[in-house]
Amino acid sequence: MTAAQPTGAAPAPVAPGPRTLAWRRARGHLGLMTGAGVLALILAMALLAPLVAPHDPYTGSLARRRIPPIWHAWLYDSPKAGWTYPLGTDRLGRDYLSRLIYGSRISLVIGVSAMLISGFIGSTLGLLAGYFGGKVDMIVNFFVTTRLSLPVVLVALAVVALTGSSLLVLVLVLGLLLWDRFAVVMRAATQQARSLDYVAAAEAIGCSTPYLLLREVLPNVLNPLIVVATIEMANAILLEAALSFLGLGVRPPQPSWGLMLAEAKEEIFFNTWMIALPGIALFVLVLSINLLGDGARDVTAPENRN
Repeated sequence: MTAAQPTGAAPAPVAPGPRTLAWRRARGHLGLMTGAGVLALILAMALLAPLVAPHDPYTGSLARRRIPPIWHAWLYDSPKAGWTYPLGTDRLGRDYLSRLIYGSRISLVIGVSAMLISGFIGSTLGLLAGYFGGKVDMIVNFFVTTRLSLPVVLVALAVVALTGSSLLVLVLVLGLLLWDRFAVVMRAATQQARSLDYVAAAEAIGCSTPYLLLREVLPNVLNPLIVVATIEMANAILLEAALSFLGLGVRPPQPSWGLMLAEAKEEIFFNTWMIALPGIALFVLVLSINLLGDGARDVTAPENRN
């Protein structure tokens, strides 16, 4: 017989669940919260661009070109600067703030799409190579070596120059060129998970190979891919900006940050803010993505789950 619980005794404390513990770790990670907050702000700005942008990013007027940003009114007493165009206008009289807001759409679409394509290709090849080994591993390693021998920027330049530049072409080219890091990391993680006890137990009870790959191995090797995904997403955004800067990316008059840099290169000594603003926007976006990836890796790492 068990002794009756004394009347008025406090109930036993309930241990917090895994989601509660993960949220507590996330709240305590400064880099993760900073990256997630900035990225969420940029994402909201991109989704709500028609409501947030003060002007049409495509409409310009030669009568109001090269209006300086608002801080020129405070620092240099510029009579042209004002809140009508808080970040000024470009050489065609288009509102710079509106073009920056709409440009975030292109950067996010290309970054996410290219990351998903390259992640699917590289993760699949790495998973197969790490699990089966042998000839499969040799074939995948040959593909990875071949891919690493191709310079990404030069191949992207050649393909875009031959096929013509468009948003779809950029996404496909970058997605098909950035999968090697996914394959290498997934292969190494799968080789480690392949020898663990829970995989051997699943094999012993007769689980099929697809079940082992998708239900036993894949969920337990996703943590190393978090940082790889964020790195490749940021890399795709920078490559799109580089291609647009060279005139082989997004075509005018679409408001791409790389294209804005290219259009402002002639103003670097006269209107420095024209080239500084899109550069700062790229820097903030890439930094927030990397902070989010590093923080998510730290929070979800097995050694930190306590």
